[in-house]
Amino acid sequence: MLVLSEPTRRILGRLSSGFLFESANFGTDVVLAAKLPYEQIDHLLDGADAYLTVNFVETRRGSYLWSAFTVADHDTSMFYLQRTHRYDELQTVLRFIRSDDVTVALFDELNRCVGSLRGELDGGQTLAESLASWDGDLARNDTDGIENTLEAQADEIDRHPKLLEKSKFCFSKRKTVEHFNRAAVPSPTFDADRMLAGLRFDERDVGVALETNITRLMSSVFQPDCLFPSPSIGVGSHARELIDVVAVADGSLIFVEAKAVQTSLRTDLVRRESNGQKSLTKAVKQLQGATRRARQARTLRMANSHLSREIVVEGKISLIAIVGEFAASSMAAKPGLNHASHALDVLCVLQLSDLYAILAASSDPAEFLNCLDEVGRRQDQHGYEQIMRPDSGWSTRRRGNR
Repeated sequence: MLVLSEPTRRILGRLSSGFLFESANFGTDVVLAAKLPYEQIDHLLDGADAYLTVNFVETRRGSYLWSAFTVADHDTSMFYLQRTHRYDELQTVLRFIRSDDVTVALFDELNRCVGSLRGELDGGQTLAESLASWDGDLARNDTDGIENTLEAQADEIDRHPKLLEKSKFCFSKRKTVEHFNRAAVPSPTFDADRMLAGLRFDERDVGVALETNITRLMSSVFQPDCLFPSPSIGVGSHARELIDVVAVADGSLIFVEAKAVQTSLRTDLVRRESNGQKSLTKAVKQLQGATRRARQARTLRMANSHLSREIVVEGKISLIAIVGEFAASSMAAKPGLNHASHALDVLCVLQLSDLYAILAASSDPAEFLNCLDEVGRRQDQHGYEQIMRPDSGWSTRRRGNR
């Protein structure tokens, strides 16, 4: 299992998805560390083809070293990440391509190494020779030039999709390994370093695992007496779960509803998007129902493994729907709150990586609430968008007609 260096962890922590070439085994090897949505990791572990493309791209501002890492997760589409590389990264990339046995370490949205692929690159040596023989000047980092390069390459991929299949991991010589970190970390004990702590990944019910990890992530900002997983409303036989997670902050409430949608390589793309949208619609309805019941009750008795307390419902309620890649990225417009909602209520549609990024940028609950307000306003105007913009030089895409 690859242990990330702190600089690499910080880079991946700012990205929803991305990849980089990382030195491993005390600098003797180079591996490709790829941070992907959990759906794409599942597809790779189930046998989906993976492609690596590296070349030089000529622009008016100079030449850029460009690469793309692709998951062929469907017959008519491919999910791919693309990026440009710094001037000093060429030798590291060449070391990876020249390796007889290459390793791709797979990181999930919580920056955990949950699996790896080992195998050979088709045409790797030929590719390395062409890169090493480059006689042009590799341009230094330039924000405008890099962004233009990524846009131009995306257009080129749309016209010539085979560009993404320049190199490929061989099935016959590929070895897939799943890593499960079984370190049980109690929740929701407050821990300001929770972002870097080991989290359980051995729970086979993806819904339960998602709720558990959301609670643990939020415990990096919220104290135990302000965080309540799966709280109930009502007494005795009339008790029912209010919502997946409730957090309390400065007189305001935060309701979180998570929907984990399992997809397979056999599920077509249209159906995946449809299932994602249905999950999003269901999550929003549950959030609205929980808000209505909470305001009608006026007082909620919340309990977790540490304590029980009464909470008066009188301020704003921030609503968070946690959904997967297809529900979020295909959302043209955010579902609206119904007319019965409080005027100050805010709805945010996030992927797990978005929640991670917002919590990582928040030093306390008040700052977290301010971030949610900003995200909610932005989504009201533009629909879903990645909350933490990647560093210049990165881009995530899905190409639709292969």
